[in-house]
Amino acid sequence: MIDSTLTIHVDAPPERVFALVADVEQWPRHLPHYRWVRRLRAEGARRTLEMAAWRGLPGLRGRGYPVRWTAVVEPDPAAKVLRFTHIGGPTTGMAVEWRISADGHGAWVTLRHRFRARLPLLAPLYEWVVEHMFIEHIAGRTLRAFKRLAEAAGAEGGP
Repeated sequence: MIDSTLTIHVDAPPERVFALVADVEQWPRHLPHYRWVRRLRAEGARRTLEMAAWRGLPGLRGRGYPVRWTAVVEPDPAAKVLRFTHIGGPTTGMAVEWRISADGHGAWVTLRHRFRARLPLLAPLYEWVVEHMFIEHIAGRTLRAFKRLAEAAGAEGGP
């Protein structure tokens, strides 16, 4: 079972951070490692999205290898929480939660992934690969990119 948490401090108001993160369909515009995000369905604020990214490889120039999944995204603006449930692809069943909280000097962004592989005999190996090759790399890169974006927006006089 994976229960992984990544946290970063952002020198920007939580509202700005949440607005950037919650605009998932614009992620490829802001995040060079995202190939696309396509809306498949929308029911109010709840959206089903096909998402694709590049998983870079250490020491290699270029984009690395492609990964793709389908997720249901549910924003909770009042709580500044964004929840993803992976419903398609190699991480089907993964639950992801972005939680943005104020600290008086900006925002803490916590990104939590929970996942249990459905392959009992291979679960330990599969979960290790998902955590260390997918979550730590792609999610960590995404978190650092949103930190830069939110802080740069403040430096440019954005909201």
